[in-house]
Amino acid sequence: MNAKSAANSNFVGKLQEVTMKRGWGEPEYETIAAEGPAHCRQFETKVTLGDRQFVGKGVNKKESKRKAAEAMLTSVEETGFSEPPKKKLALSPKTPADMKPVTFVPAGGLHSIS
Repeated sequence: MNAKSAANSNFVGKLQEVTMKRGWGEPEYETIAAEGPAHCRQFETKVTLGDRQFVGKGVNKKESKRKAAEAMLTSVEETGFSEPPKKKLALSPKTPADMKPVTFVPAGGLHSIS
């Protein structure tokens, strides 16, 4: 592999560079699936940037992450996104005062009152 093709295959780094340069923050990666026997496992990694998500598949986590980053980067470059992706809405309470207590009951511990 020559230096030019090596640079072009670092899609994870290139995506991070593009998103940081535009002030969008860092993409988030998550391995969402690992299927198949140990000797020929297939991985799926999801990359999320705001409200946009892409999935990459590969024979190892590194390859699936690279393919997810490549898909996101291709989308960003082809569509010319000039504005940041929409931020995900936070589903958690804003303050501890907004949190409601949770009680855990052991299995079989609840009885109906007649």
